[in-house]
Amino acid sequence: SPPKFTYKSCTSELNPPQINDTLGHRVGDLLLCEVANRLKICVRESDLVARFGGDEFVMLISDAATVNDVGQLAAKIVESVGQPCKLDGHDIEVRPSLGIALYGRDGQDIETLLKHADAAMYEAKAAGRGTFRFYDETLNRIAVLQSELALHLQRAIVDGELRLHFQPQAALDNFRVTGLEALVRWEHPEHGLIFPDNFLSLAEEDSLLILPLGYWVIDAACHQLATWKAQDVPLVPIYINVSTRQFRDANLVNRIFAALDKYSLPGELLGIEITENCITDDPDQAMAQMMALRARGVQVTIDDFKSGFLNFGLLSELHIRAIMIDRSLIGNIHNHHNDAIIVDSIITLAHKLGFRVLAEGVETREQVLHLKLAGCDEVQGYFFQRPAPANEIESMLHQGEFEK
Repeated sequence: SPPKFTYKSCTSELNPPQINDTLGHRVGDLLLCEVANRLKICVRESDLVARFGGDEFVMLISDAATVNDVGQLAAKIVESVGQPCKLDGHDIEVRPSLGIALYGRDGQDIETLLKHADAAMYEAKAAGRGTFRFYDETLNRIAVLQSELALHLQRAIVDGELRLHFQPQAALDNFRVTGLEALVRWEHPEHGLIFPDNFLSLAEEDSLLILPLGYWVIDAACHQLATWKAQDVPLVPIYINVSTRQFRDANLVNRIFAALDKYSLPGELLGIEITENCITDDPDQAMAQMMALRARGVQVTIDDFKSGFLNFGLLSELHIRAIMIDRSLIGNIHNHHNDAIIVDSIITLAHKLGFRVLAEGVETREQVLHLKLAGCDEVQGYFFQRPAPANEIESMLHQGEFEK
């Protein structure tokens, strides 16, 4: 199938033809090989890296999830290729310029994609090399914005620019609200409301950002519970997404307990959502963390479950409340027979192991009916409620249930 994203990269300011003239063809060839190896390390085996001619390379990257992922990969490539190297006794530094064209948006055929990637590459060269550019100017602005966000996110935590929005979870048998997922938003003074897709991935790469951000969310969620409690708003547990990096933090359990104590809350009102990677990376540590949390009443849910990395044998030993079926499977249960089979099988096996099952990303009545027939316990998604600030959630908590 056609590639989803196409990259075209000019590898260096001190290009091989110049090196051939000054240092000889052997060093020029060694530089091309070194750059090729660095490019290959940055991508998967299923992606394509090819020398296009002279000092230019073309990369075909398939199935990238988001534009943000593309920008992060491009930054990784620029950094990797730009590292100094010693070749045949000579110290050489390259400054790559990388142009990006997106399949579908920027062209439907390889000739058009290459032409647009080439144009973007020359924009990168004009910007001073050692950088990348999208063919689309809007995406260039997004890439620049993300670079700015990475610099200012830590300030945002300190300056109180972060907000929590909440998305309810509902039981499928009676449509009563069973919990709320806390989702962080950034109210930027210049750019307005920024959604987590545009800054969480940046934070997750840096423990100096993701840990303070994660602990801010825990404190803010507990503060909101305490506020609602004082206002006699009916309470349900709030569930917080915990990144792999934060879950590995030895202080996680103590920080959660400290927040509960600070606001005089029982552990049953707080839960965390972790991905399969949190467990598969270090099952023993994961088990210890979960046992400690469960002893205090804090509930753990496996988020984005696809039945891929985490086997059910290991799952049976964990102290978890529920499994959240990944939205990518839910979205296809009516279009892809295999996805429907996987969803139904996850529900059946999870129930046999004593776990509840929550489906996220539910957007249609047909999905609700399928999940109800399959025995799914809870659902979450736009069909019921989009994420909203606390003041918009309160009336729903007073009501206690959704319309059937």
